[in-house]
Amino acid sequence: MRILQLSDPHLLADPQGLVRERPALSLWHRALAQVRQTRPDLLLVTGDLCQDESWGGYGQLRESLTDLPAEMAVALVAGNHDQPTLLRAALGRQAMVGPAEIVRGQGRLLLLSSHLAG
Repeated sequence: MRILQLSDPHLLADPQGLVRERPALSLWHRALAQVRQTRPDLLLVTGDLCQDESWGGYGQLRESLTDLPAEMAVALVAGNHDQPTLLRAALGRQAMVGPAEIVRGQGRLLLLSSHLAG
């Protein structure tokens, strides 16, 4: 199983929003372009996924993942800026959200969550 991990996109509800004076969504789209070229079996995205813990931020993430090849599995693990309940509600049908177990052939990946509310 070939896994490509991306970490800390810090997406915002505002598509033009800046995080540390950088365009979060634009940079995320550049990273996903590289993912499409690499074509891993699994894309693992670890937190912080959404900087502002907003439904809109998770919507940006959901929309950005629709262009990935259908055969590419996507797994998400929340970080300290994330709201796991919103994350699961927004993306639970499109991606595996930790905690979860992923089995592919002989490979097994456990997604753990160390998120603490507040």
